Amino acid sequence: MRQEASMPIAIRIFAGWLGFWEHVALPRRDRWAPGTRVPTMAIGPMAKRGFVDRTPYDHGSILRTIHSAIQRCAG
Repeated sequence: MRQEASMPIAIRIFAGWLGFWEHVALPRRDRWAPGTRVPTMAIGPMAKRGFVDRTPYDHGSILRTIHSAIQRCAG
């Protein structure tokens, strides 16, 4: 088993109506986005404590992270 396999990660998405609007206009990437922001937390031994990433992500990036982790562990 690879070392990464023993490092769990928990992803907490504050979904539903807990997204919030910003007090300033958000950058427009296309006519549909970005919309409300949805706070998300990644918790695990590889996560940087207290780090806040302000990069806009798509919800699909969480699935990609899980997929990449499974691929690495599978060898």
